Amino acid sequence: MRRNRSKKTFREIFRDSVRHKIDGMLINRRGLLGALTVPAMQLYNFMFTEDELRAIDVLSSRGNLLRMGQLFYIEDIPEEHALPLKFDHLTSVRAKVTLPEPKPLIYNQSLSFAALPPDVAAGVADWVSRYSHAEHERKLVLHRLDMVGSKCGTWGQVLRVWPELRSFLDAGAAATANRAKARSAYPAHMNIYDNQYIHDVEIHPQWLPEAFTEVNTLLAECLMLPEMTPEHRAEVCG
Repeated sequence: MRRNRSKKTFREIFRDSVRHKIDGMLINRRGLLGALTVPAMQLYNFMFTEDELRAIDVLSSRGNLLRMGQLFYIEDIPEEHALPLKFDHLTSVRAKVTLPEPKPLIYNQSLSFAALPPDVAAGVADWVSRYSHAEHERKLVLHRLDMVGSKCGTWGQVLRVWPELRSFLDAGAAATANRAKARSAYPAHMNIYDNQYIHDVEIHPQWLPEAFTEVNTLLAECLMLPEMTPEHRAEVCG
């Protein structure tokens, strides 16, 4: 006997299609605009003394004697470099760096930000700042998408509120919206309430077209950017 699957709500459909697609593009944008410009291998080498690096070279030539890995962390980066991102109860953040290929690593090995030479530390701080701004902008767009997805019940309503999302609809959603014989009204939740009465012609300012200017600029930028390549893999963590 076949088990009945619960039907997805419109909010879930919106989340799994438009929101998911746009989030992938925002992550790509973050990876490109917030790319780590200090070479990952240069940072890797700072975790070892010259004697240790020579020992690693010798052991590497003798077979699988060393634990290999691609991830390491830069610890204790002052939180001010990560603004406007906020991390609760933290005065510092850390960065996760992915090496282009597996290298010898000690378990849970990390690099202290304070131990970096000043010019390298400045480069890391600049990267953390660019990455954090791009991540903050990603969260702004996702928050706006979540608000629209929670208020709208049809694709017609979505496009009435945020017409620029048409570029991100899949074929099925676009066909559904195009079949509408009349332009959808704003959802009732977006009208201004006054003593429990709705002013039908008065839309709350947060839903007016000008409230979407910033997020539309970010979406347009996403559409113009190339795809991120593997060497850009590094991220700021709490």
